Amino acid sequence: MNTTNQSQQTDQSTAGHTPGPWTITPCASHDGLGAHAFDIEVDGETLAHVYPSQDMEASARLIAAAPELFEALKDAEFLLRQVGNNWKEAAAMVDSFKRSAADARAILAKVNA
Repeated sequence: MNTTNQSQQTDQSTAGHTPGPWTITPCASHDGLGAHAFDIEVDGETLAHVYPSQDMEASARLIAAAPELFEALKDAEFLLRQVGNNWKEAAAMVDSFKRSAADARAILAKVNA
């Protein structure tokens, strides 16, 4: 594998978003657009407002989990790419696959809480 290409892929895939963790904060303020029920925050700064809707709490959980979902997707893509490059070594990667699956289940449980 070419480490220069891997480095470039990693840099491109992580650029352009605020790193997590993102948190959900209940809110009852107005911002000129109307009342919002939740703020998505990182380090005490508001990234987004979630406005009242039927599924606003579920939407807030999904938005807040975005950085973790992104990291889990990058991990899964890396593992699948490795197996695609050398499928005979897949058996040696079982622990990595189990860890990746456990991470994904934990994030999905948080989103579906």
